[in-house]
Amino acid sequence: MDGFIHVRLDKSTLMIEPKLPDMPPSVLLVEDEPALREMITMLLEDLGAVVTALATADEGIAMLRLQPWSLVITDVRTPGASTGLHLAWIARKELPDTDVIVSSGYHAEMSEALPQGIHFLQKPWPLERFIECVKPYLMQDVDQRPAA
Repeated sequence: MDGFIHVRLDKSTLMIEPKLPDMPPSVLLVEDEPALREMITMLLEDLGAVVTALATADEGIAMLRLQPWSLVITDVRTPGASTGLHLAWIARKELPDTDVIVSSGYHAEMSEALPQGIHFLQKPWPLERFIECVKPYLMQDVDQRPAA
């Protein structure tokens, strides 16, 4: 089977590719603070995303390779061997089409450069700022996403 619907009209065949239903955006969220992780998860789900929420960058790195992601959001400081910055670098290298947002309240840790095209969101942020930051990345139409 070639994935097309074949329609026979007299002596010719018309091939029509079926339109698959739009899939909701998938978000990988890494945030070690449980209350903030839960709040961000609910907010992203309200925006139509399917969220996988984890507490450490180590878990995020392991999950990164298991499926395609529309967006990765990571805190810089998480328990474990890896940081959110490490996760961001791996995401950019291995999944260059995946959008990444790094968030932190620690200025000192941001002395390390972010990969090109990664957005930084300074903590603490008001909800309106968070929504303004993530909403464009959750749009279904890729042509309407912000340029990296």
